[in-house]
Amino acid sequence: MTPHFGVPEFGFLLRGLQWTVLLTLVAFVGGCTAGLVVALLRTCGRTTVEWIVRIYIGIFQGTPLLLQLFVVYYGLALLGLKLSAFVAVAIGFTVNASAFLGEIWRGAIQAVPRGQTEAAMALGLHYSARMRDIVLPQAIRIALPATIGYLVQLIKGTSLAAIVGFIELARAGQIVSNQTYQPLLVFGVVGAMYFILCWPLSWWGSRMEARLALAVGANSFYPQRLNAAKPELGFEPKLHFTALYNGACTRLGEKEWNETANKFVDQIKSNGKLAAFYAKWMKAPVPVFPDSVPGVPFTVQ
Repeated sequence: MTPHFGVPEFGFLLRGLQWTVLLTLVAFVGGCTAGLVVALLRTCGRTTVEWIVRIYIGIFQGTPLLLQLFVVYYGLALLGLKLSAFVAVAIGFTVNASAFLGEIWRGAIQAVPRGQTEAAMALGLHYSARMRDIVLPQAIRIALPATIGYLVQLIKGTSLAAIVGFIELARAGQIVSNQTYQPLLVFGVVGAMYFILCWPLSWWGSRMEARLALAVGANSFYPQRLNAAKPELGFEPKLHFTALYNGACTRLGEKEWNETANKFVDQIKSNGKLAAFYAKWMKAPVPVFPDSVPGVPFTVQ
């Protein structure tokens, strides 16, 4: 008697779904960690290091993921390192994710206005402090939509793990389909499970991208989109900075913005936060700054 799709078969698909989610989490967390290292090395300013990282990225972006999983599982076994199917595919997905996420975050780091880094350098911040406190918080916001999009692709890409015999959701669906001879029903359920996982993430990514696209502030990354949406604004990237005035960033010719910047700097000077900042990072007292920058047109006189 041919079995029909029922509760036991659905339970088997749920177990496959659990392995899909677990594999995705392991690969994404590992890929994020390694990808951050890749992005930092890619933007470190040392030509040799950047070229080595560029070759690493090129290898994993330029070869099929299926081939990479095959090499990790069977290639390492030929060298005497026998790994379980889960460990092998987790390693394969992690190194692949590190290449893609590293390149996404590299672009986000370089999208942060250079004036932010120059202002931090004017304050005497070393590289690690600049990246941790100034650049990376802004880069994460820029990279978040693309990172979420890659997570969605990673979830769907876990179906390739079946090449080494790992039973995730897609492979579980194939097994149930072969047993019940009901492929349309079985893979319809499998597709619905993938949709339940992926659609909320895709929706969230789209929402984040729309929200970040409206951020003007210190990021002038979307001038063309803003001009297309509201041409009457005549938006232009007008951010400038001066090392003479605490590295403060202001907008050219806009008195309100300049007054706000001056008030902010005066506030952190008066409440001791600027002194605490210098004591923590520079191990030195606050230098004497002028109340405003004489002769500079975009500061308040």
